[in-house]
Amino acid sequence: MRQRSEAKSSAEMKQNPRQIALNGFTLAEVLITIVIIGVISAFAIPVIVTNYKEQAVKSALKKNYSVLKDALNMYQFDNGIRLLPEDIAPLELKDKIIKYFIVAKDCKGTTRCMDYTKYKNKTGQEAVEATYFLDDGQFVLNDGTIVFIENSGSFITFSVDVNGDKGPNRFGEDLFMFQLMSDGQVLPMGASGTVFTGDSSCSNTSSDPYNGTSCTQKMLK
Repeated sequence: MRQRSEAKSSAEMKQNPRQIALNGFTLAEVLITIVIIGVISAFAIPVIVTNYKEQAVKSALKKNYSVLKDALNMYQFDNGIRLLPEDIAPLELKDKIIKYFIVAKDCKGTTRCMDYTKYKNKTGQEAVEATYFLDDGQFVLNDGTIVFIENSGSFITFSVDVNGDKGPNRFGEDLFMFQLMSDGQVLPMGASGTVFTGDSSCSNTSSDPYNGTSCTQKMLK
């Protein structure tokens, strides 16, 4: 009886090969599935990586903003007054403020921790005017952030490169600017009242040499 049943089953499989395909996946179906997964991955993975990098930059920028504000608050605590732009002579700011940061390296005198002439605007199309933004003092924080100080005569800025000397070395991508305001507060560039605002100074297409300077405010939102 058992032999007869097994023989019958074998005969049915030979007579009905389509039934075999229905019980599993054909090679064509497996290949199609692999191709679909590959296509989805090709689109999804770059987006995931980009989002991760942006969140890492945003987190580092928020930390640096907090560090800047804390340094100015400590200066006020020690001296009894806010540090105001009108009270700071050219090339004087770094010496006044550096002790309120946790510094890994002080780039004294003409020594450069980073060649600031390598920095470009947000799109990488134009070099920034480094002597207008980045050449009045540098130091490196304990987490690798490079701080640039600038007193242009008309406004004072702190610029932070959140990933140190690694690329892309562009304003609005890894280099971000803050302005010391007339009341002693430090604001992200792009905020109301700061020197650089508007779309042309934070654009994905503009070749303006100042493009990227006002991205600090947008990145912190």
